[in-house]
Amino acid sequence: MKPNEDGVIRLLEGITEIDDDLVIEADQFTVNTDQLRKRKKRDEIFRVAAISFCAVSLVLAFRLLLNTLYVDGRKDSSKNDESQNDPWKVREQSANGSDVNNTIDYPEPEWFADAVAEQEKAVEAHELLFETLKLNEKRDYPDDFGGDYIEGGRLYICVTSEDSIKNYRHILGDNPVVEYIVVKHSRNEIQQQVDTFVEEHKDEFVFYTYGVDVINNRGFITTSDDCVAKMYESMGTLNIVVNSEDNIKEE
Repeated sequence: MKPNEDGVIRLLEGITEIDDDLVIEADQFTVNTDQLRKRKKRDEIFRVAAISFCAVSLVLAFRLLLNTLYVDGRKDSSKNDESQNDPWKVREQSANGSDVNNTIDYPEPEWFADAVAEQEKAVEAHELLFETLKLNEKRDYPDDFGGDYIEGGRLYICVTSEDSIKNYRHILGDNPVVEYIVVKHSRNEIQQQVDTFVEEHKDEFVFYTYGVDVINNRGFITTSDDCVAKMYESMGTLNIVVNSEDNIKEE
């Protein structure tokens, strides 16, 4: 069936009788071909626009990818160039014998060498002191000696009086890394208090560790959490601090 000169396809012409009671007019089933062409043209415009949008998106994405690769390549190249003259690197010999960058070896700051030298001198002074006085693990310390410790590249020697300083200065001389601190209790006194308390209460409490806290010039005992309060009650005025092992683990 072809459209007529008016551009209208008539599905039925005139009046078609279905039966005696039902009559359908042909004009109700006409289709305007101009509307069909407009709809088809609109759909074609939408389709072209969608294809164009996808194409533009792909082009932009591809350009973005190329730009990213280019920038990353420039960064890697810059890093490689810098590493050639970078003193902060360590070489590791690989299995096949070639050099491989392993870790960064940071250059030592200016103060580092001095700090290491001071630390070494402090250790040497400590060893000289113990060797000269023949100090050992049996705690045969002088009665005016409160102990010693190294901190911040300094050897701190604790003594019970100002007059005692000359005894140790005679051994170490005017060493710039050695400092003296006057304390109230000698190491022997503190150790004796701790040993006596542990011996007298070994069947009553649990003792994990005990000894002398030289820095704070006192004894220390580490026990279980439930023994701390009772141990302090039994201790009285002894120069000993009690720590709970449970609290130490949490810290």
